[in-house]
Amino acid sequence: MGDQVRDWSLLPDEIWAIVGRYIHNSIDLLRFRSVCTSWRNLIPPSHNSTPLLRFNFPFPPYPSLVETFVSETTVYRINLPTLHNPSTSSSSSSFVKGWLIKIEEFERGKFRLLDSLSCRRIKDITSGCENLFDISQLSLTKLTTAYALKYVKGSSSSVLGVNKVVLSPNDCSIFVIYDNGKLGFAQKGEEDITLVDYRILDYNDVTLFRGQPYVVDRWGTVSWIDSSLRVVQYSPPLFGFGDRKHLVVSKSELFVVDRYFDEKSNTSTTPYPDENSINVVEEGGVNFNLFRRHPNRRGRHDFNHPKTVDFKVFKLDEEWGKWIEFK
Repeated sequence: MGDQVRDWSLLPDEIWAIVGRYIHNSIDLLRFRSVCTSWRNLIPPSHNSTPLLRFNFPFPPYPSLVETFVSETTVYRINLPTLHNPSTSSSSSSFVKGWLIKIEEFERGKFRLLDSLSCRRIKDITSGCENLFDISQLSLTKLTTAYALKYVKGSSSSVLGVNKVVLSPNDCSIFVIYDNGKLGFAQKGEEDITLVDYRILDYNDVTLFRGQPYVVDRWGTVSWIDSSLRVVQYSPPLFGFGDRKHLVVSKSELFVVDRYFDEKSNTSTTPYPDENSINVVEEGGVNFNLFRRHPNRRGRHDFNHPKTVDFKVFKLDEEWGKWIEFK
């Protein structure tokens, strides 16, 4: 019974129509509609076809409004067939191999393949080659999704000074960490970013947890944001000795990752008046170097970028209100 192949196409169309309504990921929707004509007719192209969020903000080094959009990048695991070696024991007779790929949706229904580490676009260098990467023929497992604010013109370029973007649960607004630690909020159609918290200007990360945005500052204090944009403290300070704090949600639990940088990156801050020069910004004792360039200019340059040398992971004991290092 376990090895019996089932013909799922024999299920009534009414069931597949119900399944289709619960598909929210664009890649999964594309794969669903590519199976056959009947499945394609069950879900029209207009399904989940809302445009990507766009904003007009005066980002440096441009004093006027610049059109930007929220790009969606998803990491998938390509599942390869399980290999079986009859000469080994049953406990280790099979193992699964796979690859990690990163796909960016820059327009609804339009995707491009990115390098998993550098996030640079992978171009097809084989001229005239079609169907080089056919996702409809692969078994994919979605691992995580991230968002970034990018320029509409030269859309491979992220907006300067924006460190993190989180899409709100209603998909009509964003929370951003920008300008070296400010927490901002913007709704669809607005032409400016609302500074959420005037007291703390050194936030390190923001994420969604339990359907609400959570933020962490440089001291490891975690807070959540209510519907009126009020910041409510959730945890005591971590007071970790790392240089940057990150929020990670795993198995419905919230963790703080304390990241350590090497000391050799702690050089003095040097101003550069030219907008195309390297601007060194000091943050938490560590110098972050931002290369200011026109959004249409290709190529990325990192000068004296700090290197990560260690991580420590912490979990909040909510009953006792204290941080516990997680091994």
